[in-house]
Amino acid sequence: MEEKEKISIKVFIIIAIISVIVLALIVGAIVLNNDSKAEVINEEKEGAEITLNYADKESKLALTNMKATKDAEGVKNDAADKVFNFTVNTELIEAESTDYEIYVTKNKKECNIPDDYLRLYLEKESDGTFNKVVDATAFKPLTKKDSLGVPKDSMVLFKDSVDASASINYRLKMWLAEDFIAQEGEVINCSVSVAIKGKAK
Repeated sequence: MEEKEKISIKVFIIIAIISVIVLALIVGAIVLNNDSKAEVINEEKEGAEITLNYADKESKLALTNMKATKDAEGVKNDAADKVFNFTVNTELIEAESTDYEIYVTKNKKECNIPDDYLRLYLEKESDGTFNKVVDATAFKPLTKKDSLGVPKDSMVLFKDSVDASASINYRLKMWLAEDFIAQEGEVINCSVSVAIKGKAK
């Protein structure tokens, strides 16, 4: 009888251990598969929450072996590996409205394109279609931190103000200007990080 009880206890312990391991593996898989990351900005204690969400593992658009491209071609390129999709979520709590700025920062160690030759283009989704909100433009870094806190050397790509909670989808495109002349054998790469700053009003 005692032998059976010992066996039962051992079986119970083994099952419990296996259950804990399986549960840990499930939780780990969920965490690893959740690629959505976010930067949350709470500019006021009781104001608004502004969140930037993106589906990729990193908050940046990184391109390698870039070739000189005409603006007309760059704006039409919707290949998944050539664009960066992200969403700006705004939740008004006590505030009546909120301002936000989408900005990009050139990752200097990962970019060998001079500012004047780096082309950026932003679209916003409306009724299921992405439409231009910013013309193709060269990278123009700030010379000092701006009023919303965007740091020096970053570029404010788009400013907006909302007076209701919303979820807005954006798409960033980037290419090498058509008049850039690469040196023989030179490989052109670049990456820019996307972020957001906001303020409740």
